[in-house]
Amino acid sequence: MGGGIEAQSHGGKRHDANMNLSAQVDGEWNGWSRWNGLDPHEANVGPFYIRRAETGNIITGWRIAEKNLREGGATHGGAVMTFADFTLFSIASDCLDGNDGVTVSLNCEFASSSSVGQLVSGQGRVVRAGRSLIFVQGVLETEKRTILGFSGIIKIIRASP
Repeated sequence: MGGGIEAQSHGGKRHDANMNLSAQVDGEWNGWSRWNGLDPHEANVGPFYIRRAETGNIITGWRIAEKNLREGGATHGGAVMTFADFTLFSIASDCLDGNDGVTVSLNCEFASSSSVGQLVSGQGRVVRAGRSLIFVQGVLETEKRTILGFSGIIKIIRASP
């Protein structure tokens, strides 16, 4: 993954991205890295993938599986929101600078449904990064349409000296 992701914090646990990302060298995820984080909920919903575009922006990826569906065949909103939270932290990873972080707020606006087998990608931008809070906006899209817009705030948890 060009440029690397220096650190990834998520779910109240500090993660060294270099230890929790495994490069994918073949198949549909060739050129991506798989997130091997310690969050059991993310592990159950995912796997999730991440890469850095040539522009330097973070892009996340997820292939919807049967386990992510609700009755009726649409993707469960909770699974989509879990991927949005993962994307939130991925976008903010450079601003965390190796520190821990927790989600203070995650606002989600569902725009369309998605279904099994669809590839969902996420991207966005850091709107503002202060000393203790990071503000992020992003979008999740399938090959055909936007399924979710989100904004969130991450509280930076600095290690005690």
